[in-house]
Amino acid sequence: MTTRDWALFYASLGWRVFPVVPGGKRPLYTGWQRDATTDPDRIGRYWPSEPGPNIGIVCGEAFDAFDIEAVHLSPLAAWLGARSLHVPDTPIARTGGGGIHIIVHPVGDGGHRLRLDGRHIGELKAKGGFIVACPSRTTSRYSWHRSPLTTPVAPAPDWLLGLFDQRPAVLAPSVSRPLGVPQG
Repeated sequence: MTTRDWALFYASLGWRVFPVVPGGKRPLYTGWQRDATTDPDRIGRYWPSEPGPNIGIVCGEAFDAFDIEAVHLSPLAAWLGARSLHVPDTPIARTGGGGIHIIVHPVGDGGHRLRLDGRHIGELKAKGGFIVACPSRTTSRYSWHRSPLTTPVAPAPDWLLGLFDQRPAVLAPSVSRPLGVPQG
């Protein structure tokens, strides 16, 4: 699929999209919050040909994203395994820097830093924020581990919310698949 095809697909889910600097993570222009769209004609103007701008998607409306940095994936997987916890059965993206975005129903305001055992491991991308999405490229190409083509957005389990609430994690297992984040 082309970048435009992906942008149109995201728009079909009700996810408002906007152009991001090619090879980067900054909006192409100011006013992106206002101009982000699901309109196919505007999307065609934003992505007229390949290669084009990266794709940004507004958070805090149809979904929020738990943005976990690459260096913290192994400790998170070990922490989950030790507690028999799993990520929800929801879309999960591999970022250009090797981290992941866990896409969930909106959970609140943005700006939350995520902490695991007191260590900063990422951020919650929510109202007022955005993510860069597949097939964008920064350090490397963004890709879907669990695609929204086949996996609907799910609610965040309590343990995931606990990463920013600083509440004790819930020890009951969730009804979802193991983390299983692909390597490389």
